[in-house]
Amino acid sequence: LQSYGFTVIPPVEGDLACGDVGAGKLPEPDVLLEYIYQEIAFPKDMKGLRVLVTAGPTQEAIDPVRYITNHSTGKMGYAIAAELSRRGAEVVLVSGRTGLPVPQGVKRVDVLTAEEMYRAAVDTFAGCDGAVMCAAVADYTVHRIFWHIWVLIGKKDNFYAVFQWKPNVCWSMHMESWKEN
Repeated sequence: LQSYGFTVIPPVEGDLACGDVGAGKLPEPDVLLEYIYQEIAFPKDMKGLRVLVTAGPTQEAIDPVRYITNHSTGKMGYAIAAELSRRGAEVVLVSGRTGLPVPQGVKRVDVLTAEEMYRAAVDTFAGCDGAVMCAAVADYTVHRIFWHIWVLIGKKDNFYAVFQWKPNVCWSMHMESWKEN
């Protein structure tokens, strides 16, 4: 059916009536409704386009336990990705950690740091027609930690950190595409 252009709603995995566990359950009504909306409720004016969307925060490690991040939820990027998908675009969502479900029809690439966000965005953008940059990417990363300075003066709970500026993902992608032209 898919080869003829029909959308096939995949079954959900879980406990089946026969006692087995696997794919075969009917999806929840909200999932079915989302498929219906995607097919009939939106114009397909973006069909054939591939779009990159970035969303969510990045995290920069201070040490194995602590990290620097921000309060970004990723909701705006996920909402934009969902709308682009509903309008027929092939959407790749490069996302930092969020608690949000992946929108229907969207491919998600999970990243953690600003460097991972940059690499994933540049790699994905190479085959895209456009990009929407919504991620809250960290501006700085920890360059070096000085624990010993504080230990020498008896302050065991403190440390001194040197931060290094991280290049802007959007600007860097713009410059990369400019070099190619």
